[in-house]
Amino acid sequence: MEYTRKQINVLGGTHIPDVGYRYEIEGKVLIVGTTVLVEDLTPEQAFVLIDAIDELDASIEAEELMIPNPPRRPVVQEFINVPIYKQSDHSTLYKFVSRSLYDAYYKSGTFRFGTLASYRPLEMTGHPAGDRLEGKAYCRLDAPGRSYFAGVRAGVDRYIASFTHDLKDRRYMSRKFGPVILEFDAPRFLERSVEELAADKAYAGEIRYADLKLVCGATIGGVQDENLPFIDRILFDEFYRLAEPATTFVKPRRFSREREVRLAFKMNGEVGDPRTVTFHDHEQLWRRIA
Repeated sequence: MEYTRKQINVLGGTHIPDVGYRYEIEGKVLIVGTTVLVEDLTPEQAFVLIDAIDELDASIEAEELMIPNPPRRPVVQEFINVPIYKQSDHSTLYKFVSRSLYDAYYKSGTFRFGTLASYRPLEMTGHPAGDRLEGKAYCRLDAPGRSYFAGVRAGVDRYIASFTHDLKDRRYMSRKFGPVILEFDAPRFLERSVEELAADKAYAGEIRYADLKLVCGATIGGVQDENLPFIDRILFDEFYRLAEPATTFVKPRRFSREREVRLAFKMNGEVGDPRTVTFHDHEQLWRRIA
């Protein structure tokens, strides 16, 4: 018996054209795109499959942005070991910005918190900070005799702030982001940001670098054939557990010179556009050092 994505929708997923289905369960939000069930797949075949899914996703995004020749990431064969999240213990963080941004925002105490989704279209237009894989990951769950693959989007319920944890590559960072260097009191800024954003939870994590966000896990017992139309919902918790940290704290290797520490603020529900917050005590949170 063949099942359509429309039948999967009976479990409460909301259809998003050309993307997949959005599920919100117990305050957790996950957008599940292409889901594939395969048997006896070798690691090499798994990478070919994920590469094909990724190329399809890229072509759809490029069509939406009306870009004729979208950039392609290198074909790689790697997967990310779990656990992914590594808490940052850096008490001081740095941010490089342009003079115009400093004058418009930071000088007066205003900070702009981004979203993962806001970085995706930037890569398609050639912006150096753009990353079309932000907020996206590919998950593989292995069960006896079969594997389940899903392209997912997570982290839609959080704001983010990006920093570097040292000044070792100062010249490179200045050329890429701007010559103004801000020094942040990381613990205090994290605490005040939680207050101003009214965030439910906050994370300070070191970014891991990998060109393919393929995260592997295992699910006990698998899924019975008669339940395959409900696979998204049945495996929701497993997909979320794998995808949630990968979508927020993994970036392609071309960003590795940034040595990024990312602050992520989980909100009560999905966030929209980036948000600006004015800190009246900003002199206690950051200072300009160059």
